[in-house]
Amino acid sequence: MFQKYNSVLRGIKAEPESRMAISLKKLTRGNTYTTTLHCINSVIVKLGKLTKAQKVYRGISGGVLPDEFWTKNKYNVCGGVEFAFTSTTTDREVAVRYASSGKVGMVFEIQMGMVDRGAELEWLSQYPGEREICFAPLTVTCCQA
Repeated sequence: MFQKYNSVLRGIKAEPESRMAISLKKLTRGNTYTTTLHCINSVIVKLGKLTKAQKVYRGISGGVLPDEFWTKNKYNVCGGVEFAFTSTTTDREVAVRYASSGKVGMVFEIQMGMVDRGAELEWLSQYPGEREICFAPLTVTCCQA
């Protein structure tokens, strides 16, 4: 189900004829899952308050980040915002495995803070060995340029 929810969050404002918009329409049949997304977000925010701030890792593959991610802007900041839910792990090797599953891979090392904390989901995960911590949509990742 996460593919549907993340597709809605990432593609809701996509250009009407874009590949993302066409995929979104096919996947969701026009349902934007508004109530479901609000409920999941609320749970993640609440559980995040119980999660110890720690270093987490996110492995991704199959693409490269735009130059804007790495180059500081006029406000002296760089990075990006993830519009969908963000899965991370406390186990670096799990992130490396995800990063190496495609053509181009990278591993983010993220230090959780006082405000942005994800929800520890190991206790209810289908894959508890992945030691997942999930962040709510609109999580910001800053680069260390």
